[in-house]
Amino acid sequence: MARDLTPKYTVPGIERAAAGRIIDVLRLRLHALNDLHLTLKHVHWNVVGPHFIAVHQMVDPQVDRVRDMADEWFVRAHLESAGGTLSTARADNEQDGAEAAKG
Repeated sequence: MARDLTPKYTVPGIERAAAGRIIDVLRLRLHALNDLHLTLKHVHWNVVGPHFIAVHQMVDPQVDRVRDMADEWFVRAHLESAGGTLSTARADNEQDGAEAAKG
């Protein structure tokens, strides 16, 4: 049985029913990225044969990139749903890092 994803409230300009559909699509995309990440890790750890090193080295960057895509996608979706943007979040993060480095 499908779970009702209609939120009790949403941002102005988005109807509750539309927000529920958006939530469902975003949830499925995140699941797909996580599934791809786990599949690549499975290949990474279970490759055997004469081309082990080549395949292992080829898959490593793919795993990292998919993990980064999932992280960035999640942050982007979360921030944009809250009225922010990824670029402002990066700027805030860089400023926090600079302040922490100063001590």
